[in-house]
Amino acid sequence: MSALESPFGERDPGGMAARVDGIAEQIEAQVARLEGFRWTLPAGDPSALAVGAMGGSAMAADLTAGLYADRLPAPLLVVRDYRWPAWAGRSTLALLSSYSGGTEETLALYREAGARGMPRVAMSSGGVLAGEDMTVLLSAGLGRGCAGAGERVRQEN
Repeated sequence: MSALESPFGERDPGGMAARVDGIAEQIEAQVARLEGFRWTLPAGDPSALAVGAMGGSAMAADLTAGLYADRLPAPLLVVRDYRWPAWAGRSTLALLSSYSGGTEETLALYREAGARGMPRVAMSSGGVLAGEDMTVLLSAGLGRGCAGAGERVRQEN
């Protein structure tokens, strides 16, 4: 019996309680899977990190911003919209995250970051975002409900 066995029975047809219960194992599996993987980021220190994501894809950035706000060397902003704030430019690193790779707002932010000359890093399991040229693309999946990374990496020339 799981510590988080669903008390909701038929009211939890998607098994959300079991998914939440499995988060620790998913994290451990992902850390092991990424052993030795190194991000290749654009040269120079960014003036800010602007994360373009929606829903669950934005959650890690929200948690990071909240937990480490007093220790981050530059501001971290989560953008859930079609446009970056006016101040975002060439010295701002854009991190785009969409599990499906087809989130409309994230794709709009990808295009706008390119138009503004912002260095870009993206994470996706596929879709349109996985087909774009960007600084680093991580694509994979460990199974339903668990975003993976590290199987495909592409560098922008």
